[in-house]
Amino acid sequence: DTALSMNAVDFEPNRLEAAKATAKRFVSGRAQDRIGLVTFGGGTLLACPLTLDFGALLGRIEDLQAGMAGSEGTALGEGIISAVNHLRDSEAKSRVIILLTDGRGNVGIDALTGAKAAQAFAVKIYAIGTAKKGETMIPVDDPAMGRTMVPLGEDLDEETLSEVARLTEGKYFRATNLRALKSVYDEIDRLERSSVRLPENVARTDLYHLPV
Repeated sequence: DTALSMNAVDFEPNRLEAAKATAKRFVSGRAQDRIGLVTFGGGTLLACPLTLDFGALLGRIEDLQAGMAGSEGTALGEGIISAVNHLRDSEAKSRVIILLTDGRGNVGIDALTGAKAAQAFAVKIYAIGTAKKGETMIPVDDPAMGRTMVPLGEDLDEETLSEVARLTEGKYFRATNLRALKSVYDEIDRLERSSVRLPENVARTDLYHLPV
């Protein structure tokens, strides 16, 4: 989620930077997974296709900015649909979306329709609500006053996010600070571990010259 509300400062230093840091930590801990990145705000944007080039992916995550996918609204359902479309043809044993948002879908396709599309293609969704409980503050640039801090009410749609996870046999998490967000990613990392058979490497050293 790169809606403007992700600039809220209830996470250190704000929601979006906390989300970026934990996502990069998660990516760096994986080994044989193709991972992509879809961002959504008022619209959706494929920031990185499925790839094993984690260096490029980490760069794309670092480049995320609030408002980059449209500054008005949160296209939650369309974000899910976009991610499903990039996973549907994958032959991987496990196909997973990690959906991170601080709000509710209010633009375009609703989130439950997106979840049903994920369900149809056997794509599991882990949904993460990233916002503390209650009111927080968000910086706003005012033409007259400059940058000021204004209150931002809680708008996290936990009921819908829980249903999105349930429909796809995933799980919903609520993270209210950076430490909790890291713990959520750690749990997802444990839940989605698969055994990987690597090719056997054999090293040979000639010793015939010793008896000769």
